[in-house]
Amino acid sequence: MFRPFNRLRAFASDRRGTFGIIFALTLFPMVQMAGVAIDYSNATRLNARLKSAADEAALSAVKDYARDLNSSFATSKGQDIFRSQLGSTRGLQSPNITFAYSRDPTDRNKYVATATYSGSVKTYFGKFIMVETIPLGGTAQATYRAPSYKNFFFVVDASESMGLAASAKDIKRMKDSPAGCAFACHNPYGRTETNLETARALGVKTRLDVIKETIATLLDETAASSTTRYLKFSIYAMRKQLTALNVPAGLDALSTDYAALKGLANGITFEGMDPNNWTYYSTLSDLTAAIPEGGDGTSPENAQNYVFLMTDGVSDVNSGDTLPPGTICPGSGHCTGPLDPTLCAPFKESTKSATVGVLYTTYLPEVDGSYWDHVHPFAPQIAPALRSCANENYFVQGTHSEEIVSGIRFLFYQALGNVRLTQ
Repeated sequence: MFRPFNRLRAFASDRRGTFGIIFALTLFPMVQMAGVAIDYSNATRLNARLKSAADEAALSAVKDYARDLNSSFATSKGQDIFRSQLGSTRGLQSPNITFAYSRDPTDRNKYVATATYSGSVKTYFGKFIMVETIPLGGTAQATYRAPSYKNFFFVVDASESMGLAASAKDIKRMKDSPAGCAFACHNPYGRTETNLETARALGVKTRLDVIKETIATLLDETAASSTTRYLKFSIYAMRKQLTALNVPAGLDALSTDYAALKGLANGITFEGMDPNNWTYYSTLSDLTAAIPEGGDGTSPENAQNYVFLMTDGVSDVNSGDTLPPGTICPGSGHCTGPLDPTLCAPFKESTKSATVGVLYTTYLPEVDGSYWDHVHPFAPQIAPALRSCANENYFVQGTHSEEIVSGIRFLFYQALGNVRLTQ
């Protein structure tokens, strides 16, 4: 009578074959989970493809928008880029992209394009759990700092001490020559050939030569670049009276005639042989009047101003003139002193708002016997005075050719450093 119940009880307690039952019951969920993983892996791959296309599209759109603030054109061009980057991507459905544009309120040359992209991908396995498609999407942002309009004032020290040979090798060659002096500009002291003529015969380059050549190279590079229309230059020789070298007939005070500017830079020469011939007081004050009002760089009329002084920082003054602070007069009416950094303040004041860069061509003690009387007493003040004249991060120092070249290039390309594209 109880036999059927016994058999049922035995069946329930029998553990043989349970693995097969459990495997059968879990096989479908495991396969489904693996399939869903494949679906989402595919979705991740396609979303990355969308993101890459959106990055390229945003980059194109923000540059086009910055050019003329035409959002319709920029968007249309960006959408074309987006579609061309995607091509016929298999499995991707309904790709779309929209753009929003903004302008940095604190930097009017900085533009931002935010691209919002979307799409979907059809699932292969998700449909079994009622997931027919996986949505895709995200944002991509591109920032573009449009080229700024800039005015560059290159102010070149053409005093006699800038006639120092520009390398240790050439200093020795000049001192070993009949000139007997490292300076190619000093008086010949009875010789029929001047020191400068000796230097030219020996192929010696002076510091002034190196500066002139570097400026000419920068002008060539600017002329060959895409920023040509944004940059204007003015070139001055710093002497007793500030000499504007770029105002021949038909050429504006600030010019984009790079070939003419290059010729004028190459034409800078030393002023005479009289060492008592100039002071910063009669040059930098004149330069202040030549600098137009500065702006934010968004237009030619609102260009940013940059003044680059290239000098050894020592001023010669007649004893009867007004003597700058720190000036010494060891005798014979020949007084020397460091730059008074307050003379640079008018460049930086609100209406001019110029960034001042300084290349200090280090005054070397061992090259000239008169150094100990005329420069050594205030030599420790030279670099700090010039550094005070310069804006932060715009002071460089160079002793020989390579350092002078790299210093000038650093100042110039740092000024152009905000012309960049970031993604």
